[in-house]
Parts: sequence; C-alpha cells; structure tokens
Amino acid sequence: NDRLEANAGIRHDRTQSFGENRLTNRVTVDRSNRHNTKRVGALCKVLPGLGVFYNHSETFTPQFALNPDGTGFEPTEGVIAEAGLKSDLLQGRISGVISAFSVENKNLIVNDPDPLRASAGFRTQSARDVIEGVEFDLHFNVVKNLQVLASYSKLKSKNQNRLRVRDVPENTMALLASYRFTRGRNDTFGWTVGAGW
Repeated sequence: NDRLEANAGIRHDRTQSFGENRLTNRVTVDRSNRHNTKRVGALCKVLPGLGVFYNHSETFTPQFALNPDGTGFEPTEGVIAEAGLKSDLLQGRISGVISAFSVENKNLIVNDPDPLRASAGFRTQSARDVIEGVEFDLHFNVVKNLQVLASYSKLKSKNQNRLRVRDVPENTMALLASYRFTRGRNDTFGWTVGAGW
C-alpha cells in the first residue's frame, strides 16, 4: 500500500568505563552498560500531497565524566514522541510540516545540592526534564530560482522541580530566502539572506 510508510529499528549499545584515582591508586569506576534503544514511525497519506505521521524513539547517552573523587555517573536516557501533518504540493514547490512533540530526559547531571560539595566541583545525577512544543516549517519554491524557508516553534519546558529548563527559549522563529541567478549553463551565482530570533 503506497499510502502507508512505516519504519522501525533497534540499536544496541555496549560501553565500558574505568576510572582510577592516581593519588590513591584506587579504582573508583569499573562499570559496563548494555542497552537497547528502539525507534518506530509511520506516515499515512490521507490525501494527495497531505499525510499524517508519528515517530517514537529512545535515546541513550553514556556518561564518562567523573566527580573530583573519581566516582562516575549512569547513562542518561530519553524518550521522544512526535506527531503531525506533512504536506507536499505543486510537485514539491510548496511543502511544510506542522508537528507536536515531547522530549523527556532522565538521569541528567546537575550540581550537587550541597553548596560546599558543589563549590568543590561535585555533581549528582537525579534530574529529569520534559520539553513539549509545536513546530512549523514551510518551504516555498514557487518563483523560479527563488526559495523561501520559514519556521516557528513554541516550547514549554519544566524540570523535576516544575521550574523552566535553563537555556530553552519559549519561542523561536526563522526566515531564510535564497535566489540563484543563471547566466549560462554552468554560470550561476546567487544570494541568501536570513534572520532568526
């Protein structure tokens, strides 16, 4: 059925970490990790040039950082889910995607809650955050040699203390235009301008 496209995959990670305090000759970390992360997705074409999609994936990131005493950290894990609409009109001259997504991360590394330990460089690992949002991308190529790209996203984030996640903006927008001049068969040049905020 050419109206339905599906994909699935699984990845196996195996890591080994080892840490040693050279001052005391004591092994502080000797850990191995094995983990499977899964990915599934589907796209259904409900109308010519219009489809609905869903993607689900997991993440796994080994952590090789150490505390000042040589102790290590567990891998961070995450789950990403996304659903939306995808359009492709006028033989690809107008295309766009609008989606809603959720990203959840756990086992994040943060400063130790004890001010004295934090000032000495110690960190702990218990944090969790969730980022939810909507995203819109639109691509125009209606006029010959002119391409216009526009995007907008609105995000809502919170950590385990229900506070906003640092360095995650609530709104982002971008606009990009590119024009290519063609003089001959192999003689082309162009310009590109853009803005983001």
